[in-house]
Amino acid sequence: MDNSDPRNPFEAPQAAMPGGGPTRPWSPVGALSFGWNAIVRDPLSVLLIFVAQLVAAAPAICGALVAVLAAQTGDDTVAALGIVLYIASVVLVGLPLSLWVAAGTARYSLLKARGQRADFADFFRAPFWSALGAALLMGVGIFFGVFLCIVPAVILALGLYVWQFVLADRRTGPLESLVQCWKLTSGHKLELLVFVLLACLVSFAATVAGLLMCLVGVLVTAPAAFALISIATAYIYLRLNGEAPVEVA
Repeated sequence: MDNSDPRNPFEAPQAAMPGGGPTRPWSPVGALSFGWNAIVRDPLSVLLIFVAQLVAAAPAICGALVAVLAAQTGDDTVAALGIVLYIASVVLVGLPLSLWVAAGTARYSLLKARGQRADFADFFRAPFWSALGAALLMGVGIFFGVFLCIVPAVILALGLYVWQFVLADRRTGPLESLVQCWKLTSGHKLELLVFVLLACLVSFAATVAGLLMCLVGVLVTAPAAFALISIATAYIYLRLNGEAPVEVA
C-alpha cells in the first residue's frame, strides 16, 4: 500500500496499490455509457476538467501571444527573441505541465468513477517526475515502433493506453507504471482499439455539433467529450483492475 502523501506530487513514488481482484468484463460501449452518465449527472466535472486543461495550455498561449506581439514590432531581433521565448515556454513549461495535468486528470476521473469526492486540487496531485519519465519512455517506444511498419507502435500505444491511470492510482515510478499497465491490458488490446475508435467518433461528433452551434458551442461540446472519454477510460482501468465503478448519484 502506498503511504506517500498524495498532496505532495514531487515525493518519490513508493509501493504500488494492490489490484481489486480478477479482471472484470467490460465493453467499449459500456465504458462510454458510464462516462456519459457521469457528466450528465455531474456537469461540474466537465467545467473543472476544462479549466484544468486551460491551466495546462496557459504557458503555450502566453508564449504565442508574446511571439505575436514581438513580430508586430517590426524588429527582426525582437521577433526572433519572441519565437525563442515561445519555444521555451512550450518545451520547458507547457509540455511538463500538460503531462502532469493529464496524469492529474486521470486521478480526478478515477475518483469520480469510484464515487469518491474529487476537487480541483486533484488535478495537481499526480507524481510529477513519474509522469514526465513515463511519457518520455512511452514516446521513445512509439517512435521506434513507427519505424517497424507502424503496427508495433499501435500495439504498444494500446497496451499502454491507461498508463496515466496506473501511475495516478498506484503512484509507481515511470518504468513500473508502464510495465504494470502492459500487464493490465494484456488480452484487451482489441477492445481498447474499438474504444479508441469510438472515442474519436465521439470527439468528432462533438466538435461538429459545436461548430454548428455558431462555433461557440465547441466551448461546451469539446470539453464535454473530453470529460466523457476521460471518465470512460477510468471505468476501463477500474474494470481491468478488478474493481466495480460506481455510478454518480
